[in-house]
Amino acid sequence: MSRARASGAVGNLATCAFQGLLKTPSQSILSTSMTRLLTETKVVVRFTEHDLRAKCASDAKTLEHARALLAHADGRLTDRVYRRKPETVDPLR
Repeated sequence: MSRARASGAVGNLATCAFQGLLKTPSQSILSTSMTRLLTETKVVVRFTEHDLRAKCASDAKTLEHARALLAHADGRLTDRVYRRKPETVDPLR
């Protein structure tokens, strides 16, 4: 195994372990917040932060605006993953 490959594998392992440590508290916070939202409001369906990002991108008037809101460098990712509503077109007349 090459030296660059070995250090990359260790870096990826460390990143995964670090994210694993952070995942539990944030999931707990999100779970508590979602439970509170469902009990204290009229919301009846669970959703994730990814759903909120997709809603924001889908509600943006243009793909360029959606790309900027989500801070994507390339609009293709925004279009492929986050734009869930069909594009609206203004009539010519």
